[in-house]
Amino acid sequence: MIVTAVYASCNIPTRRQIWEGLCNMSTTSSPWIVMGDFNVVKGPSEQVRGKALDPKALEDFHECFLYCRLEDGGYSGKSFSWTNGRISKQLDRVLFNQHYGTLYPSVRVKQLAKTLSDHAPLLIMSLGPIKGGKGFFKFQKMWFHHPDFIKLVEETWAEPVYGDPLYVLEYEQADTPENREALHRARAHHLKCLAIEEDFLSQQSGIKWLQEGDKNSGFYHNFVRKKRKRSDVLGVQDIGEWITELEGIARSGIQFFQNLFTQDTADGDVELGDCIPPMVSAEDNEHLLAVPELEEIKQVVFSLSKESAVGPDGFNGHFIHNFWNLIAGDMLQAVRHFMADHPLHKGFTSTAIALIPKGDNPKSCKEYRPISLCSFVNKLMSKLLSSRLAQLLPKLVLSFKQALCKGD
Repeated sequence: MIVTAVYASCNIPTRRQIWEGLCNMSTTSSPWIVMGDFNVVKGPSEQVRGKALDPKALEDFHECFLYCRLEDGGYSGKSFSWTNGRISKQLDRVLFNQHYGTLYPSVRVKQLAKTLSDHAPLLIMSLGPIKGGKGFFKFQKMWFHHPDFIKLVEETWAEPVYGDPLYVLEYEQADTPENREALHRARAHHLKCLAIEEDFLSQQSGIKWLQEGDKNSGFYHNFVRKKRKRSDVLGVQDIGEWITELEGIARSGIQFFQNLFTQDTADGDVELGDCIPPMVSAEDNEHLLAVPELEEIKQVVFSLSKESAVGPDGFNGHFIHNFWNLIAGDMLQAVRHFMADHPLHKGFTSTAIALIPKGDNPKSCKEYRPISLCSFVNKLMSKLLSSRLAQLLPKLVLSFKQALCKGD
């Protein structure tokens, strides 16, 4: 392992000598970590007050960063590593190459409180795997490669189930213990085969290795590692208190988003509907409520992306599209049952919430953007209704007031 300590000059030409030295070292195949005072910020978000940023200084640092293929370890804890009481900047950081990130996938950086120095000390930690909450079943595309998978699905779907059509569809998709165990065995066997393939491909030329990024390559693994690391919530600030325990983070997040999504209902005696003239004719209403045919449902199903993130039921478009001939009948009955004014079951209306950081190094729950992940069936029902409503939109809303964007 190579550890490089940096103490960069305030002078731009002098700093370039350090950048050149780092570029010369970047050819190493050893795990490499670079840390210290770089005396430059990456952008406006890393500085409060002070002189305007020098574009050339930023460009020099970014070119070095990209050339060396270094990854910024980020940080949790206090904002800005340096301050003189009036100006604050993020001058100190920890960078590392792909080899180091692979060797220590759980490396994290914590910015501690300043003491005697005007720079905050950085604590580098290897936390081990971060244990989150209980996960939910997720359909994996790779299961299609197992020779017994299609047979398993067909046998499961053929078992008789009794109840209303929505219950039947929900039960057929349920991940029973027997099916889950069989799928896990298939997944383990497939991963073993991919590991053998990866060992073989890694002996080929480096260029070819990078070109195989769509396979189970080191390039792909590095991308997934960065994505997972970005998704980790190592701490949040709640009413001025920094919380790092997982239980405390969970409680703070649940409380914040419960308050965010809970709205007070305002009482009012005014019936706004009486002030709006009817715009939907009897013929329009008949079209909206018409019993859907299988072909209409199929068109909506195949217009939805197969790659969309899954909801709590775990099934994505790959499963629905590939097994359409098998499940079409159940899907038709479920949709017609819903259109006959029967509500969707909780299993379909429940959503998973994904938290997407609005920027680098989020500190509080409000710095995450909540994204609802709906089940495929929920998306299907919504798309079916919106497609029918879209035909009436020009009649209901003036053209210059229409601001709907098409989506999945």
